[in-house]
Amino acid sequence: MREHNMGIFEGWQWETEPDPIKQQLWEELLKARAAGDVHWKAKNSESLAEFTTRVHSFTQMLAQKHAGETIIIVTHGGTINRLMEIYGLKKITEYISYNNTSLTILTKNGVDYQLGLHNDISHL
Repeated sequence: MREHNMGIFEGWQWETEPDPIKQQLWEELLKARAAGDVHWKAKNSESLAEFTTRVHSFTQMLAQKHAGETIIIVTHGGTINRLMEIYGLKKITEYISYNNTSLTILTKNGVDYQLGLHNDISHL
């Protein structure tokens, strides 16, 4: 599943490419997220609300198409954060930095989802 479209921030190497305009916008983005503003977005990007809608639509389609089956989604931390929010397992202001290759397992129980493993790296 494709990660969050960050628009003008895509590919920006902030450590080696100082850009005061992007830095200011980045700080605005962080403030907006901390305040729970899901509609803020930079030029050519996708807001958190748009990203969440895209993730939710995709997972709903998968659930309908593969009802009763096991579904494995391989993705990035931002998408996992959105899934956790969609299914009521965390708040939007609680950003989690997921470990590379970590496992997070959600199990559907009726209409709800239960969290099994979360950001688990015991397999490494």
